[in-house]
Amino acid sequence: TTAATKAVKAAKTAAPRSRQPRGLSDSDFPDSAEEDDEDASMVDGDDDDVSHDDDDDDDDDDDDDLQSEESYSEAPVGRKRDHERAAKRAKNAKAKDEQANLRRSQAEVAKQNKRNSVPYDPVSIPMCDHTTIDKLLSYRTREGTDELEILVKYKNLSYYHNAWLLQSEVEAHSANGRQRVRRFLEKPLWELHFSEDEIFNPNYLRIDRVIDEGEAHGIVYYLIKWRGQTYDAATWETSDIVQELDDETSPRLA
Repeated sequence: TTAATKAVKAAKTAAPRSRQPRGLSDSDFPDSAEEDDEDASMVDGDDDDVSHDDDDDDDDDDDDDLQSEESYSEAPVGRKRDHERAAKRAKNAKAKDEQANLRRSQAEVAKQNKRNSVPYDPVSIPMCDHTTIDKLLSYRTREGTDELEILVKYKNLSYYHNAWLLQSEVEAHSANGRQRVRRFLEKPLWELHFSEDEIFNPNYLRIDRVIDEGEAHGIVYYLIKWRGQTYDAATWETSDIVQELDDETSPRLA
């Protein structure tokens, strides 16, 4: 009996209890409810993204329109500003040129005033010996006589002052005059002359430049450097001779 009683109790304990069926709710399916919420939020998020994208596109279009309007409105302003800057630079350059011209004119006036304020002090010309024969240039027979003439150049004088002297005058000019004339006459004319038509270089009568100006005995002289000769051969000549030999009416001061 004891064993039978235990078996009955065990059977009752193992038998399932019958439950009254009830309606299902979201709490009975927690996982599915959460999934539904996530899906809904995703859909809402997509809608929001689409709306935001549309808003961004609209904003970009508005920005482009605004930039184009600003660039269109600023273009004339920029050109006007460039013109103003160019005009200002031109004005400044013109002012600088005017100042430079004014300074140059003032310097020239000051220089002229200084030149006028300096009293004229002519150079004193030492009157050297102009009678000494420097060179014998040529010889010929004086027309109508049998006497020889010799063309001489004087010391400290230019070729402009060359002169024909009788042979006797040249011989008496110095102690060794006779011997000098004899050696000179031994040379043929073609050896003595500069060319077939010229006794001496014609450049020796062409003014190269006027070096200085001076005065002697109330007469104005110019120190002339002759073309083809060195400065050591420069000579003092009167203004009449300078004007005669020069191409211009006044001497060219160096």
